[in-house]
Amino acid sequence: MRNSILAGFFIGIASFVYLNVGGVIGALGFSLGLVLVCMFSTNLFTVEAGAVDLKSELGKLFRVILVGNFIGCIITAGICSIPVISDVVGESLRKTLETRYSTTILEAISKAIMCGVIIDCIVYAYKKTKNVVPILLGVPASILCGFYHSIADCFYYALGFFYDIKTYYAMAASPYIGAPDYIPGLQYLENYMIKAGDNWYNAPVLIWISSIIGNFIGCNIRRVVYKEVE
Repeated sequence: MRNSILAGFFIGIASFVYLNVGGVIGALGFSLGLVLVCMFSTNLFTVEAGAVDLKSELGKLFRVILVGNFIGCIITAGICSIPVISDVVGESLRKTLETRYSTTILEAISKAIMCGVIIDCIVYAYKKTKNVVPILLGVPASILCGFYHSIADCFYYALGFFYDIKTYYAMAASPYIGAPDYIPGLQYLENYMIKAGDNWYNAPVLIWISSIIGNFIGCNIRRVVYKEVE
């Protein structure tokens, strides 16, 4: 579990780098997360999903690794929300969350599958060659194409939650604004996790679950269709 939490922490850091920088450079900076995961041999869901024994280790993948990654991302989001969150980060986060909000389940699964394929292949290449170049090329490619990484999305959702709480108390402390008429954090969970648009199946939490499923499928395509040459 500790290795899984650390992997989530690494991806959280990488996600925060991307929110701060954005663009091609930010996407390249996101590569730091996967580089650290590979070099420290921590357990990341989108790395282990394509390597575990699907008969005996599937439970561990979801109960330990996935949950540990989520915990690591939430811890990172909490730490990152302590300093003043810049307008650049706030705007980038808002756009990211709104993109997820407007996605359908089928779109989320397809984008997550493509992300899973890329992550699995570049990690496989790294393990074979010990060369980080595939990671430095593959991760930015996935991000710039708008593919979904479920662990990074966990960080974005968690940071939004803490940001909402921080904004509430900042407004409450202001003599000119005063405390808004809602419970901090709960409105965020309703609007950005539970509440759907016109259809129930557009609920962000379902989009997130779809991303997890898509990542899992994508991470297993290589070993199903590719026969390694001895």
